[in-house]
Amino acid sequence: MGHPFRASAPTRSSPAPIDILRTSGVRVEEIELAPAKTIASVTAIRDGDFVGFAAATSFEAELARDEAAKTAKWKTAEHPSSDDLYSYLRSHAASQRPRRDTKGSPDETFKTAHKVLREVYQIAYIQHAPMEPRAAVAEWENGKLTVWTGTQQPSRVREELSRTFHLADNDVRVIVPDTGGGFGGKHSGEVAVEAARLALAAKKPVSVRWSREDEFTWAYFRP
Repeated sequence: MGHPFRASAPTRSSPAPIDILRTSGVRVEEIELAPAKTIASVTAIRDGDFVGFAAATSFEAELARDEAAKTAKWKTAEHPSSDDLYSYLRSHAASQRPRRDTKGSPDETFKTAHKVLREVYQIAYIQHAPMEPRAAVAEWENGKLTVWTGTQQPSRVREELSRTFHLADNDVRVIVPDTGGGFGGKHSGEVAVEAARLALAAKKPVSVRWSREDEFTWAYFRP
């Protein structure tokens, strides 16, 4: 039967590993990519706040990232503390869309109820912690994009890729190989977009594999 293909252990066309200079809540004002490009085999790209590096080995990609990071200047923004988080989310929540399946009146039901209990429950942000961290392999061919990634919503990932690169849906293919868990945490396509951006710049297939540290630092949490 052969060996199963996983996005975290790719065999497709010997994709180049990459590393990303990720930011959360800060903007990249300035960064010099020249120091990174002096390393053999490195392809460096900046697209707004996205800064990535593809190389022949993961060591070279990480080295290129660290060299460029030394030159970076950041613009920071304030963030709510853990104590203020829920009040911040409530005050900044988007307006709720009307539900088509709503029946009756909640307000009237409460008025006529024999007894009403009210309580507010809050839980801390929780990391999904899948057994296999996020990973993707991206390949461009004749203007069309193919991505192998462990996702729970391949159609949503395809939409993100189509929107990001201004492609027709028929020009984007998302393949889901055997996936090492998700637990509701692999709906978005950030790792697929990262891989596709670097593959386009490097003009060859690339592989992105998040570390466990990346998962806890950059992946979205619940609730």
